[in-house]
Amino acid sequence: MNTLFKKYGIKEEKLLEASDIKLNEIIDSVTIQQLKQLILDEEFIILVKESIPKDFAYYNKTITYLDEFSSVKESIIKLFTGIRDIENGYLEYNKNLKIINDKEEELNKAHKEFKSGVEKYNLGLNEYDSNLELYNKGIQEFEENKKKVTEEIELAKEKINKMQKAIWFVQTREDNNEYITYLSSYNSIEKLSNLFPVIFFLVSIMISLLSMARMAIEDRSEIGTLKALGFKNNEVRLKFIIYSLLATLIGGTIGSISGYIVLPNIIIGVFKIMHNIPITVYSTDIMPIITGILISILCIVGSTIFTINNLVREKTTSLLRPIAPPIGKKIILEKIPFLWDRLKYSNKLTIRNIFRYKRRFLMSIFGIASCTIILLAGYGIKDSIAYVVDKQYNEINHNDALIYLDGKLNADELDQFTIDEQLEFNVYAKIDQVEVDNKRLSLIIPDDDEQFKKALTLIDVETKTEISLKEDSVIITEKLAKYFNKKVGDTIKILESNNLTYEFTISNICENYIGDYVYISKDTYKKNIDEYHINTQYLKFKDLNQENEIMSSIKNKNQHILSTVSIVSAKKQADVLFKSLNSIVYSLIIFSGALSFVVFYSLAYINISERQREIATLKVLGFYNKEIDNYIIKEEFIITILGIIVGLIAGTMYSYKLIDSIEINTMQYIKNIHLDSYLQTFGFMILFGIIVSIGVHFTLKKIHLIESLKSVE
Repeated sequence: MNTLFKKYGIKEEKLLEASDIKLNEIIDSVTIQQLKQLILDEEFIILVKESIPKDFAYYNKTITYLDEFSSVKESIIKLFTGIRDIENGYLEYNKNLKIINDKEEELNKAHKEFKSGVEKYNLGLNEYDSNLELYNKGIQEFEENKKKVTEEIELAKEKINKMQKAIWFVQTREDNNEYITYLSSYNSIEKLSNLFPVIFFLVSIMISLLSMARMAIEDRSEIGTLKALGFKNNEVRLKFIIYSLLATLIGGTIGSISGYIVLPNIIIGVFKIMHNIPITVYSTDIMPIITGILISILCIVGSTIFTINNLVREKTTSLLRPIAPPIGKKIILEKIPFLWDRLKYSNKLTIRNIFRYKRRFLMSIFGIASCTIILLAGYGIKDSIAYVVDKQYNEINHNDALIYLDGKLNADELDQFTIDEQLEFNVYAKIDQVEVDNKRLSLIIPDDDEQFKKALTLIDVETKTEISLKEDSVIITEKLAKYFNKKVGDTIKILESNNLTYEFTISNICENYIGDYVYISKDTYKKNIDEYHINTQYLKFKDLNQENEIMSSIKNKNQHILSTVSIVSAKKQADVLFKSLNSIVYSLIIFSGALSFVVFYSLAYINISERQREIATLKVLGFYNKEIDNYIIKEEFIITILGIIVGLIAGTMYSYKLIDSIEINTMQYIKNIHLDSYLQTFGFMILFGIIVSIGVHFTLKKIHLIESLKSVE
């Protein structure tokens, strides 16, 4: 039996515990497959037969059954095969049952989606029916309006066919107003830099010439000593040439560096207010510096060489003696007894001394007059700029705001957007942008000439009286008349936006300081140019504090407004600009004042050094310090007054010329130097003279009698 168990893989541990092997124990310990294999084995049947006791009551019957079992073995095999098929079928049944359940869930889900799709379909069908109804209604309306629309289309086509072909305007950089304004500002500064420094340079060169010449003359005794010691002329010259060259190079270098740092920063600051300048690049061109220094060297060193050449040509004995003072001569005033006889002796002496030193007198007049010209020119530019805003927006323009419109409404329609109780006047006009000889400007056409006078006063530049628009003619501003070189009675050709040119006679030239304008009457415009449509509104408020409130109300009501301009804001911007320009002017005034002080000091020093022996002689003769001061300072005072008078006269003409040259493109300055500017210029020059006179007083007191009069022979 153990052999059979091992043969069919039956575990026998439990079976071996019993003394007897029972059939039920075998069945419990094996699988159906093992049992099937075991039962069908012949050896197993034989063992079973042997295991049945012969004294068993049913021994024979059992043996018979076992024999019959062997005979039906094939049937049993079929039974087991059926059992196996049943087991496999059961497993297949369970597998298919799971598939059926899964498919049933999918079916339920699909059924739900079907129901949802049916609902959506019904909704879409309803929407389709609704839109189909709207479509049919639209088709019906289209058919009803088709004829009307077709007629409108044909009418529009006719208008299009009648329209002129589009005109292309090709504009260059020069047509950009911001660029032109910047270029004009640059040109003004350039002209100022060309005109203003000329006098600075001339005066500086003159002072340098006098100083170097005087130094050479003062050292004539030293030159004589050097020559007496055997020094050659070139060796004597070299000392003065090196001195003047070093002074020129050092002074020129310091001045150039200072000029490149101070003035450009001031000018750039003004330009940044006027224009949007993101980056400032300083010029690296050093040629102006080199040119200026070379000219200075040429003048100063040249004058030194000229002076020293004259000295070294003299004899040594002559150089060791002091220069004799100029001989006094009769002057023209002495030939007029009526005046000459009434003068005090001291005054006669002063006048004679003035004309005795003619070169010094002329150089002093030139130096003081030049400084006065520069100072007055600075004040003149300031005055011309300072009153432009006040003149333009108080005496010429009287409105507080401008409104630019699209031109679709007439005056009556525009009146409904304003409240008369809030305004002093409400005036309408049309403004066109036109060209005259490639210069862009504004053509102003008032809606009502008489009403327009409330907003703008046109003043004739010649008669200074108010003027009115005339038929078939135009009024142009003074700046335009100068620019185009036009006068009353001449004609002017205006290029309109339709690219057509119209020619009109100039009836008057009016004052205007900001902007370029041509004025023409409404009837003349309609007759000669085009239809008239209001596109500009001039407003003046009774209470300027309510400007923002009123303008906001108008803009909310009127949808035809393109833009608005506040004249108050424009005034403030212009004031900021002009104050910035004044910073340049004040810089020039400061520099001219410093130069004036240097001129006074240099002239006074040269005067004293030339006349030191003369002053010492007067002291020996018994003149008191007060009398000496009166003797010397009176001469300087008279020369100063004469120089100032000459400078004020020449400075007025120079200022007007300077103002003309620095005007920017769309602005005209007022050529008007105020009386207080003349007085301040005069006062500053006198002040500089007084300060120098105080220094002269102490210098005169220090003159030593013995040292000044002792003979070098």
